[in-house]
Amino acid sequence: MRAVPERSSAGEALPLNLSGRYLLALAVVAGLVVLDAVAIQPMLVRLTSDAPVINVAGRQRMLSQRLTKAALAIEAASDNTTRQRRERELSIVLEQWTQAHESLQFGNDTLRIPETQSDEILDAFARLQPHFEAMREAGRTLCSLVANEAEQFEPDSAGPLVEIILENEAKFLPVMDRIVGLYEQEARARVSQLRLTKLTIMAAILVTLLGVGMFVLRPATRLIDEQFRTLRENESQLREAHHVLELRVEERTRQLSESNRSLEREIHERELAQERTREVLDQLTHASRVTAIGQMATGLAHELNQPLGAISNYAETCERTLARETPGDGERERIREVVLRIQAAALRAGKIIRRMRGFVQARRAQRETIDINRLISDVQELCQTEARRADVAMRLQLDDDVPMVAVDPIQIQQVLVNIIQNAIQALLAKPRDAREVVLSSRRIGSGIEICVADNGPGFDGDPMASFRPFRTSKEDGLGIGLSISQSIMHEHQGEICARNRAEGGAVVCVTIPIGSDEGYRCHEQSGQEARSHSLCS
Repeated sequence: MRAVPERSSAGEALPLNLSGRYLLALAVVAGLVVLDAVAIQPMLVRLTSDAPVINVAGRQRMLSQRLTKAALAIEAASDNTTRQRRERELSIVLEQWTQAHESLQFGNDTLRIPETQSDEILDAFARLQPHFEAMREAGRTLCSLVANEAEQFEPDSAGPLVEIILENEAKFLPVMDRIVGLYEQEARARVSQLRLTKLTIMAAILVTLLGVGMFVLRPATRLIDEQFRTLRENESQLREAHHVLELRVEERTRQLSESNRSLEREIHERELAQERTREVLDQLTHASRVTAIGQMATGLAHELNQPLGAISNYAETCERTLARETPGDGERERIREVVLRIQAAALRAGKIIRRMRGFVQARRAQRETIDINRLISDVQELCQTEARRADVAMRLQLDDDVPMVAVDPIQIQQVLVNIIQNAIQALLAKPRDAREVVLSSRRIGSGIEICVADNGPGFDGDPMASFRPFRTSKEDGLGIGLSISQSIMHEHQGEICARNRAEGGAVVCVTIPIGSDEGYRCHEQSGQEARSHSLCS
């Protein structure tokens, strides 16, 4: 029984040992890579510059010979044209020769020549410097003589300068040969050093690979063999466990299917309940509109009697005028005017009936893009008769910058009619000459605010409590008008709120979001925003 834990402990220790050995091998390889970058790469870069250096150094000998030949050609020239051509050649050779000499000592990035670091080569250049300067000064002086005294040039004046060049060239060439030999010797030494370094690194790599094979791969192979044996031993157990798991999954899938079917039934029942709730809300909304029309019936009947009475009177006038045998031209004009008045009165009566029919028509909610200020004006006309009978003055304060908005116009009319009727009822306790209702609109942030303000007694207690279902202060009221209005505004992702005014009276505001916003709440307004509107302060 004790052998198993020991084997398990050994099996756990072996991967740790292998990991340590593997990391050690990686460290050695990384060190060899760093060694290659630190030692080999600079040597390779230096070797790439050896060829240009040796080439320029060898070319320097050729340039010194060309310089001497150009000087001798100037001395031997028999005409001024040949002499000037040779002078230009001497000037070019002299410039190249000087540039190469300085580049070999101090480096030149353009020619890819590094600065000389060898003390032996620098000593050789020091010995070469007097001869170089003597040849350069003699060549420059000879060029100046040819350029400045082209017509009066005397061949004898070039003789001493040519002698200086010839004399110093004989001393310049052996030293330059020595410098070229030193450069070649340095290059061969670097190649030998590079070869030795590469061989050393290659040997280290081979030793590292051998160590990885002996101390990492071989133990890892044994460990993998043992793991394969363990896997084969556990394969049958895994098959059995897999079979058990499949049975459990099948059972769980059956349970989930039953739960899913139950959830689908619940969702279907909830959708049916929501549909029934919407139907009941539509019926309550329609009943509320019918009730509102019933409350305004007397005033609307009086409103219809006016155009109908006018039509009757105008028709009687036409009948009497037409009863005459020969009506004159003036009477015909009067008849035409009366007929036009009859037409206007009939259109007015038809407009009142259409407004009533559209308001009480039972239908599902249907949104359309409308002018909200136009809708507010229609609501004012609809409630104007009832307000006039109660001696309530109605005023409009509409913001012309209010944009078009997508709403159900009948439902929004119903909300405003309910609020206006409540305001008119609240003003009955005020003196007749001090009753006023103001309808306003404005844009606030991402929404439109419509407010109905009155100068009545205001709300008793919490103003928002008036929106609870079946809560009313009227003897014959049901207490569902404001509750339905609140539900309508929630369907429009809007809000309805109420508060008392500091100077007396109450204000009820509805907010409607513009576009596809999530909605705009009354309580989201800042205090400064609310105070900036004279009706809602």
